[in-house]
Amino acid sequence: PVIALGRGGTAETVRDLGDVLQTGTGLLFLKFSRDDEREADRLGVRYMTRLGYEPVELARVMGMLGRASELSSPGRVPGWLSTHPEPEDRFASITSMVGDEAEPGARRVERDGFIRRLDSLVFGPDPRQGFVDGGWFRHPELAFRVSTEGGSVINERERVRFVAADERALVQLTLAGEPPDAALARLERDGGLRVGAAQAVSVSGWAAVQAPIEVPRESGTLEGQVLLVEADAGTLQLLGVWAARGEPSQWVAAVQNSVAPETDPAVLDRQADRLGVVRLERDTPFERFLEEYPSALDAERAALINQVERTDTLQRGLWKRVAAGS
Repeated sequence: PVIALGRGGTAETVRDLGDVLQTGTGLLFLKFSRDDEREADRLGVRYMTRLGYEPVELARVMGMLGRASELSSPGRVPGWLSTHPEPEDRFASITSMVGDEAEPGARRVERDGFIRRLDSLVFGPDPRQGFVDGGWFRHPELAFRVSTEGGSVINERERVRFVAADERALVQLTLAGEPPDAALARLERDGGLRVGAAQAVSVSGWAAVQAPIEVPRESGTLEGQVLLVEADAGTLQLLGVWAARGEPSQWVAAVQNSVAPETDPAVLDRQADRLGVVRLERDTPFERFLEEYPSALDAERAALINQVERTDTLQRGLWKRVAAGS
């Protein structure tokens, strides 16, 4: 379980408190260093060159990632603070590496063969693994929903974190994988938490167990509350903490008590967008291509995934589009 805490006074700003209960994700504990990334790029260029492929294409991928970052995160953090080197930096270094590894002879690109392999791949976040809509975090696969009122959501593979708008409280949701009593014991045994007296409650018709918790820290003890809900898909664990000692967070309680079965057929049937392959029989202006093959993406992103500009003319052959919920 991963929790965060609040700002002001002796409390800390809500960030990622993975170091409290599990594994930190701060800058000092990055899984991969920049040197690792550069070594991966060097090896990629070397392998591509020796196998007869065009290594310049790897640099073009980094250029596309740079454009994608600009579209999705215009206010990016400085390059020296990022988890990986900036795509622009990698583009320049890979281009330099290509010159060092250059060997005579033609190099393969095999563009069409690669594009064919992309047909029907899921594009973007898969809504089957949860999405935010209408003030709720909704999970079609597990058929539950949780209110997002008064906060934001960070949806990750192993957990979902709900962060209060004032950044003074956080709730983390995971699948416990065991009955509530066993989950409470595990929190004390493996999570290092102190769990208070548990009581049986009911949440949206589901049986649940609720207990106060304390998270020991060098700077003092964090207070919180855990709710374990016996949902149809298994035990949902909602672990919440707050910054102010002695002042239980009403927001944490509201998030925990909002968990409910998801019954909307439109949500339960929600499907992911998928990448589709289109064969053009003639050269086609890109804007005309979008008219003939509408995409779930806006024009700028549709051009990006095809590595063209919106003013370009597409040559006959294979191109990419994104079909919505197909």
